[in-house]
Amino acid sequence: MNRLAALATFAGLALAGIAATATQGCNGTSPAPFDQDGGGPISTATLTVGFTGTGSGTVSVASDAVVADGAASATCTAKCTEVYPSTASVNLTATAASGSNFDGWDPATSDPTCPTVSMAANITCTATFSLQPDAGPGDDAGEDAGPVDSGSSDAGDGSDGAG
Repeated sequence: MNRLAALATFAGLALAGIAATATQGCNGTSPAPFDQDGGGPISTATLTVGFTGTGSGTVSVASDAVVADGAASATCTAKCTEVYPSTASVNLTATAASGSNFDGWDPATSDPTCPTVSMAANITCTATFSLQPDAGPGDDAGEDAGPVDSGSSDAGDGSDGAG
């Protein structure tokens, strides 16, 4: 190998080593994400979606930002969390399961901006689902309607009951 080829090989390996080192933080940890425009680390915030109540359902989460797992949306069926850039806007849509109602966002445990949130800080949104009330007796045709009175007092002997 000539000197120029050897120098090019050495330079390539050295640059590859620098690139590999740049992807690790102290003690081998992953560094904070960096702004692609060179503006330094991007701050992040965590969205927590919770569930409460006697019913069930799902919460769909859609964002204007792609998150670490590469998705811009997710569907939660139980408590879930996702980390977003602090500049992200996130929309949540709650959908009640069959036999349940969506009653709103629990004010005791939810950020007041739910279901449309800006991820400037960690935010929790808790969906409240309740069971739909059961139909009462007689509400369904033919069920629990009680005895049917034909208006006849005969004992089934074929007479008209007149005597």
